[in-house]
Amino acid sequence: QPKEVPPRRKPFVLDNYAYACFKQGKPWDERTFLESIDMLDRRNMKPDFIVAPDIVAGGWPSLLVSLSWRTRLKGFAPVYLAVQDGMTLDAVEPQLQAFDGCFVGGSKEWKMTAGYWWTQVAHRQGKPCHIGRISGREHTRLAKTWGADSMDSCVPLWSEDNRRAVL
Repeated sequence: QPKEVPPRRKPFVLDNYAYACFKQGKPWDERTFLESIDMLDRRNMKPDFIVAPDIVAGGWPSLLVSLSWRTRLKGFAPVYLAVQDGMTLDAVEPQLQAFDGCFVGGSKEWKMTAGYWWTQVAHRQGKPCHIGRISGREHTRLAKTWGADSMDSCVPLWSEDNRRAVL
């Protein structure tokens, strides 16, 4: 998250902070996002990827926001498109070409039904697919079966048993 810059761990990914603001009932904090990019750039710290700004569960308007940021973020780090509830494969697949990867965001229910398909779409274009905020051993293992390239989950950190189960 931008408020955690510089990062505590490496490697790292820079999320755009939209979900955290959404959870707090606040509007997206563009200034903090841009300041985090500037700070990382000054320190010559590059994330593995950056999630383009989006609208949580925002469907088509979210895609338009992400597309508007693609050029601004290009060259800093690989830029991933966050797909959200309400987005359809047919509408988004051609737009994914403008990005370096796919970030499956959205609600847990939507992720569990659509995550496999977004992974397939990304891989068909030769792009990696990350599953955002996934929890529980079963869901973590399921995302692995989809062929997801990465995911954010703290499940493996809870115990050695969980780590083994996920791996």
